[in-house]
Amino acid sequence: MTNILSPVGRLVQGDCFKGQTTNQKGEPLIVKSGPNKGMPRTEYYVGVAFSKTDPAWPAFRAQLDEIAKAGFPNLFPPVGGQFPGIGGGALLSTHPQFAWKIIDGDGYDQTGRSNAEKEGFRGHWVVRFNSGYPPKVYPVGRHSPLDQITDPSLVRRGYYIRVFSNVSLNTDVQKPGLFLNVGLVELVATGPEIRGGVDAADAFSAPVVLPPGAEALPGSPVGATPTPYMPQTAVGAVGAPAPYMPQAVAPAPVPAPAPVPVPAPVPVPPAPPAPVPAAPARIMTPKANGLTYEQYLAAGWTEEMMIANGILAV
Repeated sequence: MTNILSPVGRLVQGDCFKGQTTNQKGEPLIVKSGPNKGMPRTEYYVGVAFSKTDPAWPAFRAQLDEIAKAGFPNLFPPVGGQFPGIGGGALLSTHPQFAWKIIDGDGYDQTGRSNAEKEGFRGHWVVRFNSGYPPKVYPVGRHSPLDQITDPSLVRRGYYIRVFSNVSLNTDVQKPGLFLNVGLVELVATGPEIRGGVDAADAFSAPVVLPPGAEALPGSPVGATPTPYMPQTAVGAVGAPAPYMPQAVAPAPVPAPAPVPVPAPVPVPPAPPAPVPAAPARIMTPKANGLTYEQYLAAGWTEEMMIANGILAV
């Protein structure tokens, strides 16, 4: 195994705290080999997007190339004394199914869907990090056990992170490749949150019109507007009574009352203005390392993050 640290990227898929127990087909995840073969397992996955123009990306990718070349020398033969792909992108493997765990954000997935349609993918390389255990998550620059983030709401999809992982080899003859095992995650910055699926409020924002015969659910705010009953009489029927048409009667005029003199209002002195309540004092704990509340706000922290991490006293 080789430990590597990724550049700063955006969390676009997966979750640092919630594991998966089924695959994309809905089938249970199971252990494929070893003494626990066939047993159910939980997998933790994060997909991190790195811009294709990020100057830190080539060095990170070169580390993966070197690990693959050293682990599978027979799958990366040198050409003219150099391995193809060095300096110009990915190494070229003689195995067509070699798994790099890297997705082209401008390519297509296994279903034929364009990856560029997925939020945060266009113009990026998306690296898949997996593990059978949840990673330990820390705020940027603070890595003691007491600083560990345990609140899932503080690390959301769309935020920016770094991943410390160990890279191991998948020696499966049918599909060799690399395992990028996520071990530690550092929360670096917030960003626009990525929410999965379509928002239900937006999807059903159009007003509901019930068809004839439909009855609203009990307690539902939706209901049909009743149509007033209009009795029908057959045209030309003998003895059919004419419908009653009420006639409007003009009301009798009412004389206007005599004006009553109103005494002049007595001036009342204005009430003194209410005192402005003082802003609540925010007390920083020793974990703030002497920094003020305003300095943490300027660094991108929210009050909830400071309270959750013991920096701000409740």
